[in-house]
Amino acid sequence: MSIFWRPRAADDFEIAMDAAKATPAEASGHKSLVENTILRLERFKELGVKTRQSNVREFAIEGTPYIVVNQRIGNDVLILRLFQRPFKRTT
Repeated sequence: MSIFWRPRAADDFEIAMDAAKATPAEASGHKSLVENTILRLERFKELGVKTRQSNVREFAIEGTPYIVVNQRIGNDVLILRLFQRPFKRTT
């Protein structure tokens, strides 16, 4: 099984990591968490929740503000998008 990134998803990842560079320690940690969690898709085919689209799932990466949207195509996984959850203010 292989994991492929759609160009838009790769752009999402680069933009997110560039934005996080304001706090380098956080950026490094987030990058590792995102990459390692995505690699878990190789072992855990049902990671995340189903969406309305066929074979498309999404999951939040714990410890980060990111949500990964992916599609299983045969034995491979295509990363469709990487979204950042909106910041929720608690007052």
